Amino acid sequence: MFLWPATDSDPRTRSATRAEFLDLYPSRASLPVSTWEQLIDDAREAIDLLAFAGSFLHDGIPEFAERIAARAKSGVRVRLLFGDPESPAVVLRGEEEGIGELMAARCNLTWRYLAPLLGDVAGIEGRKHGSTLYASLFRFDDQLLVNPHALGAPAGQSPIMHVNRIPGGRLFAHYMESFERTWQAAKPV
Repeated sequence: MFLWPATDSDPRTRSATRAEFLDLYPSRASLPVSTWEQLIDDAREAIDLLAFAGSFLHDGIPEFAERIAARAKSGVRVRLLFGDPESPAVVLRGEEEGIGELMAARCNLTWRYLAPLLGDVAGIEGRKHGSTLYASLFRFDDQLLVNPHALGAPAGQSPIMHVNRIPGGRLFAHYMESFERTWQAAKPV
């Protein structure tokens, strides 16, 4: 965090922020499944996941729940932050994407898949959010995948930025502050 806005124009700050940026994928589907697997399996401190439904996680990553459970059992703090199916934000997102109540149904499905993790595995917390979600966030220690949303388009059709936290950079901290605000306002499961 910077105390003075003028530091935004500081060449060292700009350079560090550019160095945080690792890659850009044109859509979430273009990020290889093996990358998701490696990020999960290599996490040693924290996994933080923020989306409305994030159903691609349990649908597309082999043994997703088992991988998350294994990380938590090894001491990794896991925070799962997905949409509250009854929230106005989820209803609105479904309308904006043209899928109506199916967005809430997808959120319900995700919570059903995650239920065993939340009840049986120490180190995993879950919260339901009703926030307007401008980007889905997927953090694995110092690696962050940012999936910005575009009005009317499913998140899976939007790009993914791969960011790596480094000293002096601002991208990682900027997006993780958003995660923390959403986490604080969400309801524990």
